[in-house]
Amino acid sequence: MTLNLPNIWISVGNAVFLLAVYLYLRKNISTEHILGSSLLAMFTALISGRLFYAFLNQTSYVTAFNIFKSHAGGHSVLGAIIGAFFVFFVYSEYFKLPLGLIVSRVVPAWCLAQAFWRMNCLFAGCCFGRQSESYLFKRLSTLLGLRNPELIPLPIFEILLMVVLFLSLGPLRPAKVKDGHVFWIFIFVYLFYRLIAWQML
Repeated sequence: MTLNLPNIWISVGNAVFLLAVYLYLRKNISTEHILGSSLLAMFTALISGRLFYAFLNQTSYVTAFNIFKSHAGGHSVLGAIIGAFFVFFVYSEYFKLPLGLIVSRVVPAWCLAQAFWRMNCLFAGCCFGRQSESYLFKRLSTLLGLRNPELIPLPIFEILLMVVLFLSLGPLRPAKVKDGHVFWIFIFVYLFYRLIAWQML
């Protein structure tokens, strides 16, 4: 049995997400609610990400439901986002928590964590784009020791985008950007990026 080093990035991303959510919300809601909502959101994101992947790629739903075989197949980031934020919406409504504030703090935490989660794709050699003759892409892939230097390294672009979103919606967020706007800015920008990325597949 060998250690799958790329999967370390998933664990790092999970830890970053929990820590960032706690640091962002510890002054607003109880630790119990922070951990309860975050852990439930992560679990739901895993399931919904697997289901969306199975649906989009016409793979086995049995394998998708088996969370103990998460290495078999893949995950849909869009599916994970839908599942996770659905939990935060429902959880906030059920416990009468400030929804706008919670989601506005969760978004930058999610962006930072997603940068680490995409590291797993980057070093595992998945989620890359089509073949490219670009010297820059090949040189960058070679320097990073990536498995598919002939393909467009889409995970790098998403990692950079997530870092920018984390900074702009988190610690460097302008005062005019209200809590209720943060989630929709994130969704709009990410969907716009995915539309561009799909053209590179």
